Amino acid sequence: MPTTTLNLNLTKPSPTERYDVGVANANADAVDAAFDVAAGHRHDGATGQGPPLATDALADGAVTRPKLAAGAVVTDALADAAVTADKLGDAAVTAAKLAPNVGGIALTNVQDGAGRNDPNVSKLRAEVGWGYVSASGSGNRRRKTVTFGQAFSAAPIVLVTGLGSVTGRGKEPSADPISVFGNRSRTAIWFAKDIGTTGFTAEGNLSAAANNTWDGFAWIAIGAGA
Repeated sequence: MPTTTLNLNLTKPSPTERYDVGVANANADAVDAAFDVAAGHRHDGATGQGPPLATDALADGAVTRPKLAAGAVVTDALADAAVTADKLGDAAVTAAKLAPNVGGIALTNVQDGAGRNDPNVSKLRAEVGWGYVSASGSGNRRRKTVTFGQAFSAAPIVLVTGLGSVTGRGKEPSADPISVFGNRSRTAIWFAKDIGTTGFTAEGNLSAAANNTWDGFAWIAIGAGA
């Protein structure tokens, strides 16, 4: 009595049977069907379909970009640090493919190929400067209006810090605030108020009033460009 093979179910006549060309042809057709271009075995590990292909079965560079469907490679399919710089083509990763605040740091001043700031990444920019107020006269509080070199689209974050003071007629601060404001004997608490898109007010609360004295401050503003 004939038996069959395990995977393709081919007929195996018994040794006592006569040769049957129909059985031989059916077996040949079954083997041939297994290699059909559309319905042949799939290498999915199922019975008769062949085992899944291992990594070493694929030649280096065998899987090209046209063979990958859009969105086919998801984040959890990539091992940590698997994608190195030499695997990325120039300008291959665009701003639209980056999550906001990658690595917890906002992207600023990212430039395109023409050296222009890329508006798709961020419009954040920073301005810095320094100034001084006259401490001559009564009272310990002084104010100075600061105008930004370029307006922001919304009120930025502004930080102000003191540079020290200089005393003496004819020593009004000039172009070198770090060396000019060398006197640290008097202290001042500085803060920004009335912050707008075009400027703010720097206000200092001095530890003591003095005549013919100037107190310096430095500032930085960070916000979205107009």
